[in-house]
Amino acid sequence: MKIEDLKLIMNNNLLKVENLKTWFAIKKGILRKTVGHVKAVDDISFQITAGSTFGLVGESGSGKT
Repeated sequence: MKIEDLKLIMNNNLLKVENLKTWFAIKKGILRKTVGHVKAVDDISFQITAGSTFGLVGESGSGKT
């Protein structure tokens, strides 16, 4: 494999995520007032390139889907 071919493969992103944040509101009371937040994902970045393998690991019910 030539270096040029390797560069082409490395730049072939199938998915690229930058600075992803997902927070969920904590609500209480009859009127469901927001009293705080749970940080499920806080500032994560990754990329998946063609030909690579990606695994996502977490507990049952942790929202991997």
